[in-house]
Amino acid sequence: MQGMPPTSAITHRVAPPLVVVTDLDGTLLDHHHYHFRAALPALSRLAALAIPVILNTSKTQAEVAQLRRQLDNHCPYVVENGGALLWPEGNDVRIQRLGRPRQAILEILQRLHSPLGLSLQGFANWDVDQLCQHTGLTPQAAAQALDRHYSEPLLWPHDDATLARLRQLLAPHQLQALKGGRFLHIQGHHDKSDALAPLRQHYQRLWGCPPVIVALGDGGNDRRMLELADWAVVIRTPDRAPLHLSPRRGRTTLLPTGIGPEGWNQAIQRILNHYRSSDLGRSTWATFTKTG
Repeated sequence: MQGMPPTSAITHRVAPPLVVVTDLDGTLLDHHHYHFRAALPALSRLAALAIPVILNTSKTQAEVAQLRRQLDNHCPYVVENGGALLWPEGNDVRIQRLGRPRQAILEILQRLHSPLGLSLQGFANWDVDQLCQHTGLTPQAAAQALDRHYSEPLLWPHDDATLARLRQLLAPHQLQALKGGRFLHIQGHHDKSDALAPLRQHYQRLWGCPPVIVALGDGGNDRRMLELADWAVVIRTPDRAPLHLSPRRGRTTLLPTGIGPEGWNQAIQRILNHYRSSDLGRSTWATFTKTG
């Protein structure tokens, strides 16, 4: 697969310029094995067109660093559900913090055990071996997942009423609980959508025209990101109904038939196939049937 060029070297070769912002687990990565093989054809086309692929995930900086190497991706990326937006700058990275420190979150969760009447089990309670058992991750990947700075994922086998009670207790502390593909994420009042505005501004400055944001995701923690995108791709999962998005004028919503990276590939291929350009300065977009 052709590597994604560094941000400073990107010169858009399509008009309007596209930016792809994607969730990872259950979306670009297979839910069970964390593979992205099914998405390789679309990833290769995006790289050939110099279209940035922004990874926007609940994963940590350490986890994403390894995946970026595998993808040969040099674009900005977002970690821990919008906890931070990271800007690669040569061999270094500039961190734009958007979330609250994890230690403050853990102290609040500890105080909520008694009023909630539950023992809240999450990453802070597990070592590498225990996290491997819960997720199927390798020991190296589990160690990277434990290196968190802006959020705390909890194992959540409880009902919706208990979740509502937890959210009520979190509210005075300016914390929220977001459902991801596998865990309940406790964090400040930020989410993946918070990175969209600075990303739009960055690429508008870089290219001299506003980018079109294509967002892909499958979980509740992707909802706001999808709702604010220009093109929202709702990825199917094997164990629950697809997300339903609130309607918004000007957004096209796609629901591919494939699950995980297979659906990711279908959606990106469909978008690129329906994009027609007679030259680099003139283009048209086909209108897709809206769903959701």
